Amino acid sequence: MDREQLINRLFQVVAFDLRHKHYAYTVDKATLYTQLVAGKDIAKLLKQFVRREDTAEFAQRVNLTQHITVGVCKNLLDIFFKIPRSNAARKTLTYTGENAENLKRELVDVLGNFWGDASYDAYIYARYIELNATDPNSFVVFEWQAFDNTVELLQPYPFEVSSRAAVDYTYENNTLQYLIVEQSHLYATDNMMADNIPVLRRPTDGKTEGKKYTAYGKNETFQLLQIAENDVSNALPVDGGVIKTVYKGAIINAVKLNGKVFQFLESAAPHNLGHVPAFRVGYCRDLATNGETMVSMLYAVEAHLLKTIKANSEFDLVAALLAFPQVVKMSEKCDDESCYKGRHSTDGSLCGTCLGTGFKKTAFSAQDAIVLELPENRENAIKITDVITYVYPPVEIVKWQEEYIERLTQKCKQIMFNSDVFSRQEIADTATGKNLDMQNVYDTLYPFSEAIAYTWVFGVTTIAKLIDRADNLVVGFKFDKDLKLKSLEDLMFDLSVAVNLNNPTLTAHFNDDVAGIIYHDRPIELLRYQTQQLYNPFSGKTQSEILLLMASAFVQNTDKILYANYGSIFDLLELDYAGKQQNFYLLPRDKQRQALYAKVAEIKAEIDAETPEPVLALE
Repeated sequence: MDREQLINRLFQVVAFDLRHKHYAYTVDKATLYTQLVAGKDIAKLLKQFVRREDTAEFAQRVNLTQHITVGVCKNLLDIFFKIPRSNAARKTLTYTGENAENLKRELVDVLGNFWGDASYDAYIYARYIELNATDPNSFVVFEWQAFDNTVELLQPYPFEVSSRAAVDYTYENNTLQYLIVEQSHLYATDNMMADNIPVLRRPTDGKTEGKKYTAYGKNETFQLLQIAENDVSNALPVDGGVIKTVYKGAIINAVKLNGKVFQFLESAAPHNLGHVPAFRVGYCRDLATNGETMVSMLYAVEAHLLKTIKANSEFDLVAALLAFPQVVKMSEKCDDESCYKGRHSTDGSLCGTCLGTGFKKTAFSAQDAIVLELPENRENAIKITDVITYVYPPVEIVKWQEEYIERLTQKCKQIMFNSDVFSRQEIADTATGKNLDMQNVYDTLYPFSEAIAYTWVFGVTTIAKLIDRADNLVVGFKFDKDLKLKSLEDLMFDLSVAVNLNNPTLTAHFNDDVAGIIYHDRPIELLRYQTQQLYNPFSGKTQSEILLLMASAFVQNTDKILYANYGSIFDLLELDYAGKQQNFYLLPRDKQRQALYAKVAEIKAEIDAETPEPVLALE
């Protein structure tokens, strides 16, 4: 879609109040998902049974029900939050050619401030999952404020467009062609001045709520901003026609659409990305719309979550109103002689002695006591149980309801992950069974890992283009099919098995996985570990093999010196580059190798200088 086509489509959407064909459907889905996942307005999902409940009883049901879907959904979503922390992630972000280190540092700095003080990674690893759960048909647009390109780089930030705000868009061959967003907008209807002196008012005083429409194209952005009609000087534009006019002392482009006047704006400088600077959040295609819209990652358990709402409401009602012992007791009539069944016989007013009960006051709570007069002899004594007793209701229905709700919540986990590894108190009895269960879990999580990797690469590439740092960029992100959602304890067990099998390759592999968990929150230390393992000349060898190689004549002295002085060499390199205000571990690989073996050559020269020449005996 070219420039003129996009402007024309924007005007059509505003003039005729157009929406994409699945608009109402996507908004309804977002409303439902937000109710289930976040609990917002979830009481609206309770249905009133007209035959059984009147309005007051239904209101009581709403007040007594404590919904559990938020907790169930959180339990399900927590599994997805493990994916970014997985050791199966393989991420690449580097440059080739000259000035590679500075280019990478600039891009990393921009990425690091994408979400306020948080990074683009932090945004994707948090909000991407949350939005996928509550509003999968929403979009994230890369926006930026005005900046001085002579002294600073553009700083993008996320603009989240809900499915309600995304009024129109089109995909062709799975590629977004444009996105039109509708937002509320307050525009001034007076100048907020009195005798040329500003008047202190509320922020909304002198303003009217209008609309703002933004069209994001592949190369530039256009906007329609509603303004006050009577503030436009000169002749008003005809419907659909753009004219130059004066608005609040400034010359603007104005257009009249659907009876409203808008200021027409276009980006000062086209971004020329070649694609719309936005991505749709969802990754699960909705078969009900032939894949043209998306559903939440929780779509498979949507029906069970809805069942839980009714079942849990019934359980709360029974527990609150019926599942407690009922007191049955005998009592004497009220002491007031004028009291007849709780009211005075003279004027029919409420008896103040018994408060309308017609009986003597008795205990009102568990802290009170019913006091009986002590009889003169045992023959006149009355059994306490003849005066008061408790009737206990049957608990079978309460137990059934509780078990039913428990079965529903467990079924959600089993359906979601095609496995009961997260629901059974005792997981599979055999290692084979446990492995099969985890493979089923990975079948559910792997498409999500691919989606989050694709979105990350798209965002990094887009940001690099926006700041004019895309040339020679090498970026990639993928996950192994074995997502490695194992605990440190599991990995340590696997490592011990590999050591016992005397398998150096497996041992090195599990060492890397263990390091990935230990250094997960310390990326620099993880990078240090990975770099040192990369240049280890005897990586994957057992200790006995290393001893033989160190004594062998078939191994270069440089490798022997490197291994023998491994720790001290890296310490010296870190200090050298810290003095240059650089991080050795962030250098390109060729420069790392060059610096590493230069340090080895220095140590070799020192060894050669300290080694005395052999004394040869003369005959």
